[in-house]
This record gives sequence, structure tokens and C-alpha cells, in this order.
Amino acid sequence: DADPRMQGWIVSFLARRSTELSLAALARLRPRLPRRQRLRTLLAVWHWRIRVWPKTVLVAVVLLTPVTILLICKGWMLRDPAWPMINALQDEDEKKPEVRIASADFLAKVYPEQGLGSLLLTLDGTQDAQVRLGIVDSLVTAAANPEYLAQVLKELSSRLERGKSSTEVRQRILAGLRRIAEKNPGAVATGKPAPALLMVLGDPREDLAFRRTALDVLQVARAAGPIEGFVTGSLTSRASFTGFQDLDNKARGQAAANEAALRLDAVSALGRMGTYPAYLALLRLRNPEVRMPAELREQVSQELQDPLRRLKEDLEAERFEAVLRDGPPFLKVEGSGISLSDVSLLLARASLGLAAHLPATESGSIVDLGDRKSVV
Repeated sequence: DADPRMQGWIVSFLARRSTELSLAALARLRPRLPRRQRLRTLLAVWHWRIRVWPKTVLVAVVLLTPVTILLICKGWMLRDPAWPMINALQDEDEKKPEVRIASADFLAKVYPEQGLGSLLLTLDGTQDAQVRLGIVDSLVTAAANPEYLAQVLKELSSRLERGKSSTEVRQRILAGLRRIAEKNPGAVATGKPAPALLMVLGDPREDLAFRRTALDVLQVARAAGPIEGFVTGSLTSRASFTGFQDLDNKARGQAAANEAALRLDAVSALGRMGTYPAYLALLRLRNPEVRMPAELREQVSQELQDPLRRLKEDLEAERFEAVLRDGPPFLKVEGSGISLSDVSLLLARASLGLAAHLPATESGSIVDLGDRKSVV
């Protein structure tokens, strides 16, 4: 019946000097105690139980507890079938990089969910340059799974930034993005890689060949917007020459020549792309209000002479699906080198060619020709 302050003092005294009698007294008091004091009573019970153990047992418990926890963790990890491969991947003592690369490839193909994090950690942490290149290839392999495509593209794009990775790794990333763009151009053109590639393309500090490789990836991805943005940006901004203030006149002249050559390459890439957005980009570049060197304007006009060139090349090479994919948007406009009858004829021939390659059991295909439909 003591007041709360006195009651707290009594509980503290009995708990600090725990014996069988004091614990019995605490047990009688416990139902009337607040939660905090009940918890202290429970701790006093366990403290007394441990105190009566022999010292040899206490020492053994202290020594064995970390080992036991480690064994439990290891046992839990071994339940994950990917763990042996993760161990092999992260083993910096492994003398043969082929073993670690094979582990990375296996994780990417079979256990991407468990292995993707380890692949990224090892890519950033390993000292073996050959393993880093192998991991980039494995990440590209993992991107074949639609569930992990966006994450892989995000991680690869972030490592394209200047200074984030070695030159060899960045080159391998560009090669990997190109492989992804060949199979899934939309993911590269509209996802994280597009701005990263544009940053590489527009940075005059980068090696010219490296920038051209980035341009090639954008072309394969049919990313007309970033390429047009590079051309117009390099024409209207002096930021492209940031960092060249300390160069002598000869070096500055070479840098300016590189920029001019790269702009010509970019316009040619739009022409080779052969898509409707690339055609619109070329039309905008041809606008007289866009100030550009005469050589570049001539290149733009040359690319616009035959906007259907790529469709014709695809048809000649029997890439009928590419014609049927890229051709219909050209039906929206006539003029500037485009004839609706030519586009319709190309689509009809592609439909016939595709139908000739289909099994006889498959139904006919329908190609939208604007107001008309071609049914095969």
C-alpha cells in the first residue's frame, strides 16, 4: 500500500539485490506494479538465474554465442540456392576471373532477383577489371527479363556519367545498351539511357570515337529527339566549348572541327533512322530560322531528298515487319519528298512479303493505309 515513489524504491532495492526471497517478494508485488516496474522484475529474475550458473558455463556461452549466430546466418543463407554463386562472384581471392564471370552470368540468367544487387555491388567494388566487364555483360543478359529491364537500364545509365566508371567499363556499357536497343529500342529511347547518352554525345571532353558510339546507340534505339536536341543545342549554345578556354588555337580549331563533324554524323543518323519522328526532326532542322553552317544545311537537305529510303532498304532486305512498323505514320503527310501512293505501295508489298513467309494455317494480316485497308 506504499505510495508510488516508495513502491518504486522498494522494487529497485529488491531487483538490485535479487535473491530467492527478494524475487518471491517481487512476484507478490508484480500484479500491482506499473508496466515499467514489471519489466524490471522480469529482468531481475533472469539476472538471478544467470548469476547462479557456474563461471565456466558463462564463459562458454559468451564464447559460443557469436559462433552460433554466425552458423545460423550461414545456414539460412545456404537455404538460398543462389548463395553459392553469390559467394563465388564476390570472392576477391579467386585467381581465375572466368570463374567469377561465369557465376555472374549464371545469376543473371537463373537468379536475377537474388543476384542483381550482388552484381551491382561487385561491379562497383571489385578490383578485377576483367570481372567488371563480365558483370556488365551479365547485367545486359538480365535485361532480357522484362521485370528487371528498367532497373538494369537505370543502373547502367548512371555509370555512364564521366568519372563514375573506368573507360573500359563505360565502353562496355555502351556496347551493352546497343544490344538492348536492338531488341527493345523503345526502352532505351524513352528510358534512363536516352539522357545519359545525350550527355555523353554533347560533352566535348569525351573522346570523339566514344561520342560517336553513343550516337550509334541512339540511332539504333530510334531516339530522334535526343539526336535533334544535340544538333540544335550545339548550334545555339557555347556550352559545348566549355573547358577549351585553356587550349591553344590549334587545339581549339581541332575541337571545333570535331563538333562540326559530329553534327554532320548526327544529321546522317537521322536520315539513316528512317522513322517518321526522324523525318520531322529533319524538317525542323531545315527551317530557315535555324542558323547553321552551309555544309550542315546541305547535309539536312540531302537526307530529306528520299525520306522513304530506309523503308525501301528494309523492303529490299525482306525486313517486312520493320516496314509495317515504321511506314504507316508517313501516311499522315504528303510532300517534302513523300508520296502517299509510294508509302501505300511499300506497305502493300511488305504485307504481301510477310504473308508469303507466314504458315498457311495463320490468318491474314491487315495493314492500315489511312482511309483504306490492305487485307492479305
